[in-house]
Amino acid sequence: MSPRVRVGSHDAGGASALAPVVARLRERWPTRVWAHPLSAAAIPDPDRIVESMDADEALEGLLAEGPRVLLTGTSWGGATIDKMALGAARKAGVPSLGLLDSWIHYRERFTARTDGEGALLNLPDRLLVMDAEAEREMVALGFPGSHLSAVGLTRLASLPRQAGQPGQP
Repeated sequence: MSPRVRVGSHDAGGASALAPVVARLRERWPTRVWAHPLSAAAIPDPDRIVESMDADEALEGLLAEGPRVLLTGTSWGGATIDKMALGAARKAGVPSLGLLDSWIHYRERFTARTDGEGALLNLPDRLLVMDAEAEREMVALGFPGSHLSAVGLTRLASLPRQAGQPGQP
C-alpha cells in the first residue's frame, strides 16, 4: 500500500522532534520514513536508511509512491535528505510540512549558504515551530508569517504524564 505520509529526516535533532509525530501518524495512516544514519536510531523502523539522496532519486521515490503529504525535519547545511525530499515534493505537487526542532540557526536551515545569508530556499509549504517567540523571530528574519504555525515541542509528547496533569485522572 502506498504511504499517505512520507517523512524525510537527516539529523538527530530533527529526528527526535519527528519521532513522536511519526509514531502518531503510523497509528492512523501508512507512513514511510527516509532517514540518514544520524537520525535512524531516533525514529523507529525507518523504511530506508541512506547516507545521501539526490534530487532525481527523491523525486522518483515520491512519484512512485504518491504520498498525500511530506513531513520533514529542518537540517541545515548541504544537500540533506529533508532538502532533497522538499524539492521533490514541490516538483511532484505533494504538500509539505517542515518541523523545526530548535531555537537556533533559523536562516541557516533554509539558505544555500551555511551562514544564513541569501535567499530563503527549501521552505516547506507550512513550517511548524516550537512557540510564538520562534515564530516572531523568524518573521523578523524574513520568513513568511503565513507559512509558520506554533505547535509546541513535539518531543514533550513522548514524556510520561504525572497524575493530576491535564488529560490525566
